[in-house]
Amino acid sequence: MKTALEALDGLALPHGVKQDVAERLRKGAEEYGDDSFRRARRELLREIREEALDAIGWTVVLMVRDGIDLLDAPLQDVVTHAGWIVRHLDSLLDEDAT
Repeated sequence: MKTALEALDGLALPHGVKQDVAERLRKGAEEYGDDSFRRARRELLREIREEALDAIGWTVVLMVRDGIDLLDAPLQDVVTHAGWIVRHLDSLLDEDAT
């Protein structure tokens, strides 16, 4: 089985993002070992969904704190993309339930 770092090499990500993800994977491996590989698929999908919801929530907090219009294009894009991620994960979770 490939490691997460090996699988990451094959992904097309914006410049710098791959390195950031690799660093997070390394830190996670140090802290948790390979426990994530033993977690159930649905559990991992729910975890990813929660992280996407957090991205939306933190973005809204930032926008409200800084007095940024909630329709401000750059930050609204973060909210919109994370929202689509949540919907996609919901579909995957629904498929897994059947």
